[in-house]
Amino acid sequence: MSLKTKLITIVLAISIIPVILVGALSHYSASQSIREEVFTTLEMYSNLKESEQSKFFAEIKVDVEVFAKSQEIYKSLQILKLNNWDTRSSAWREKVKYIEESARLKKEFFEYGAIFITTKEGDVLFTTHDALKGVDLSTREYIQTSLGGETNFSDLFYLEFVGDNIMVVSTPIREYGSSGLIIGTLNMVVPQKVFDGFVHSGLDKLGESANAYLINADGLLLTNTLLGDYTEGAALNVTINTKAVDVLREHIENENFDFHEVMYDYVDYRGVRIFGSLEVSMLGDTPVGLIVEIDESEALAGLRALINRILLSTLVIVILVGIIGYFVAISITKPIKKISDISLKIADKDLKQKIEDSLLKRKDEIGNLARSFEKMTINLKEFIETADNNTKNAVDSSKELSVITEEMAKASDYTANSAQEVAANTGKQLGAVGETAAAVEEISATMQNIAASSNDMAAMGEEMISTIEIGKETVNVATEKMNKIDMESKQVGVAMKKVDESSKDMGNILNVINEISDRTNLLSLNAAIEAARAGEAGRGFAVVAEEIRKLAEQSIESTDRISKLISDNQKVIDDANSSLDVTIEAVEEGSKTINEVDNKFEEIRELANQTAMQIQDISASTQEVSSASHQMAQTFSDISESSKQTTEEVQSISAAVEEQSASMEEIASISESLSASAEDVLKLIKEFNI
Repeated sequence: MSLKTKLITIVLAISIIPVILVGALSHYSASQSIREEVFTTLEMYSNLKESEQSKFFAEIKVDVEVFAKSQEIYKSLQILKLNNWDTRSSAWREKVKYIEESARLKKEFFEYGAIFITTKEGDVLFTTHDALKGVDLSTREYIQTSLGGETNFSDLFYLEFVGDNIMVVSTPIREYGSSGLIIGTLNMVVPQKVFDGFVHSGLDKLGESANAYLINADGLLLTNTLLGDYTEGAALNVTINTKAVDVLREHIENENFDFHEVMYDYVDYRGVRIFGSLEVSMLGDTPVGLIVEIDESEALAGLRALINRILLSTLVIVILVGIIGYFVAISITKPIKKISDISLKIADKDLKQKIEDSLLKRKDEIGNLARSFEKMTINLKEFIETADNNTKNAVDSSKELSVITEEMAKASDYTANSAQEVAANTGKQLGAVGETAAAVEEISATMQNIAASSNDMAAMGEEMISTIEIGKETVNVATEKMNKIDMESKQVGVAMKKVDESSKDMGNILNVINEISDRTNLLSLNAAIEAARAGEAGRGFAVVAEEIRKLAEQSIESTDRISKLISDNQKVIDDANSSLDVTIEAVEEGSKTINEVDNKFEEIRELANQTAMQIQDISASTQEVSSASHQMAQTFSDISESSKQTTEEVQSISAAVEEQSASMEEIASISESLSASAEDVLKLIKEFNI
């Protein structure tokens, strides 16, 4: 994956992740808010219904008690009692008209199903519902409780005479209204529709799927539902089994009226997932459970719309960020790619590359990197040029040394040939002396020949001295050449040391680049730490810091490759220095050898001079041979000894010259090795395109 793709991916990730997080947080926050709003609404509605329910039953209780204590009720019963409970008496009939009018008004206002009055025996004296006339209700619990002096509410039950589910509110009628003996009961019938009405009223404000109903501890519906299959005829006939019933059961049985709980994401009797509010309330005197519900789909409809808006916003942001990220990636990767391409070409030994001025003028990290590469390239060029010049000088010096060595070898050969001629002449001299000694008897006759031979020997001695002088001059020339070779070798050593110092300077430059890369790496690490401190908001910056750190590491790898090339050059230079040191030592040894040859030539010259003097003595002796023959024999004996010594000295000179020749060959070999090493360095340098 390219750096541009990575940067675009990172920018997209940095942008999308916060958007997703914000969207998720918004979704969660909105979900929680909506849930809380729904729960609050359900709870408020439940509390409202509980309050209305309590108020409703309290008003009914007050109404029935006030009505029972009204004069038209208790006086009517007083009159009926005086008439032996004869409902056909005119006085009672007269009172019934007033009772009927009052009952009608109350029935309309409170929506009572019926109002009836019983005697203390439980017989119905008056009723607004014809089906109850003459019915004996003495066994009803609510009648017995009322005759016991207590206003009470019956359970919700089905009354066959009425054909509906009802609840009866019963209160005692006392002889004097508020006091006196109980002479009957006043009862008001509350039909099923009243309970359904006050439970369902206001649900349309909660939503189209809002529902509410009452249950007992067993899950028996006490009211009809507003939704589903139980909207009619379900009260007291249908038992439901839901999670809400399970939760309410214990609290209803324990009459825990403080219980209130809002539940979500459970299934109601229809199999629909809903939110619900549960609480325990009173239906008359009976604890019941009040359940208020709304479908989850409707409750979270606003949340789904929010999700759609978030998704649309995210898509728009992704597109915008993608476009921005593309141009940002281009602005970063394009200059980095240019520098990377240049670094690869430099690594391939092409130093003609030049970084664009636009990159060098940048004030950011990329500009610093471009300037560092530019400086590195310039320094590397200078180093290669210096190494090239110094190596060429070393090659030229090596070639000159080879030429001088060849000349010295030729001079050594010439000296050896001269020494061999001297040795041959000396051998002839020994033969002549022997013949002279053998012919001592004929000295007188051949004295003139001996004198002539003595002159020839003198001439040969002078020729030998001349030859020795030439050999000495040749040795002096060789000495000067060797000194020049020594000086040139030392100059080459100085040049190689400069090359070595240039290599070290280049290493220092690479160290500076590595230090810059390390500092860049450290800066990226610090940026990552700061990004970590910034938490989620800085995560994207941490990824960019990581990419910068990787670029710094790539710079370090490039400088390592260049450092390896410099190290290879350094090794070649070190080898050349070692070969040069050997050459210098060999030159010094050659100089010593030539000095020794010079000393030997000096000794030969002295011996030659002595020989010349001895030949002169022989000439003088030949002139005096006539007068002293015995002295002549002794003189020839001395000449024989001197000739032997001369032969030995000449042989020593010949051996010394051969040793010098061998030294010259060794110097030539070392010079060739130095030249080959320098050529290798030149080949390596020529690989760099500067």
